[in-house]
This record gives sequence, structure tokens and C-alpha cells, in this order.
Amino acid sequence: MTTGRIARIDFNNRYILLGSANNPNDQTRFNISNATVFTNRFGAPIRFGDLRPGQMVRITHSNAETLSIPPQSAAFRVQVL
Repeated sequence: MTTGRIARIDFNNRYILLGSANNPNDQTRFNISNATVFTNRFGAPIRFGDLRPGQMVRITHSNAETLSIPPQSAAFRVQVL
């Protein structure tokens, strides 16, 4: 599980970057699938399109990460905090 601030969202390529907006060395990319679940702070369902840069989120994700910069992992659940 990772908690952080959304630096960027790419709705077309279906990923979220957490970390510093201007520093790729301080970012993690979370890839979104059709199975990824999105919830608000109360656990109620929301849509991927409801997310905005700057929001704090908690992402439950795969333990496997790529060695790329930024590292990438599959997101299972994204909860707005």
C-alpha cells in the first residue's frame, strides 16, 4: 500500500503518478485496469474520472514494480483520503 499526493493523471493511457510533479526520481506510476476499484474517503464507489491532481490517495497495488524511472506497479484499489 502506498499513500501520496497525485502529481499527474493520464486518463487516456490509464495511469496515476504519485510523488513530486517535477521530479521523476520521486514518482511512482500506478497503472489502472478495468478491475481497479476507486472509492472516496468513506469507502463509497467513485469513478477514475473523479480523481484530480493534488488529491491525497491510498493505493493498494502489486508488490512487483518495474525497475524503470519512475517505477510502475498495477493498482488494485485507489481511495481518496
